[in-house]
Amino acid sequence: LSLMPERRVVITVVDTEGTLIPEAEVFAEFEDGSSGGTSPLGDGKFEAHGLSDEPFKIVTQVAGRYYTQSHDPANPEARVVIPLHGKVVVEFGRPLAHEGQGGFLFRLRATDPSEKIRLTEVLDPTGQTRCVFARVYPGAYELSVVYVPSDEDRKNGQEIENLAGALPVQVQAGAE
Repeated sequence: LSLMPERRVVITVVDTEGTLIPEAEVFAEFEDGSSGGTSPLGDGKFEAHGLSDEPFKIVTQVAGRYYTQSHDPANPEARVVIPLHGKVVVEFGRPLAHEGQGGFLFRLRATDPSEKIRLTEVLDPTGQTRCVFARVYPGAYELSVVYVPSDEDRKNGQEIENLAGALPVQVQAGAE
């Protein structure tokens, strides 16, 4: 009986300009359809561990979109390069305010049915003047904004309020 030491691969996730992407989510997908997690090492670096000698796929999720690349675990390092994303900044003419204790829900949804991208940001009603989606894959989106009452406010009859729906947003790579 001979035991093989487990293989480990350090995975670095960057955009096309070389900027580390710390908010990426990374996991390993194996030929048999199973998957394994990774441990974050900080600043866009992750470690896949418990690997065999068999090649596997590195699956990386950034801002609602998945990227996959094959990797041979004989190489202890991998670099995943994600296309440059854009940023969506929603500015308000006046601070957000509501008499309730709920929150403002901002949804950004890809209009292309083949893209399953749905991003969400929640802001509390404390006078904020902007909402930022920091990394958004380039393409066409619709932005909606609703006020969602707290559980207590719902018990008192307050309902979800649609404040803006289906506003078109076009995202360009590297643009705001």
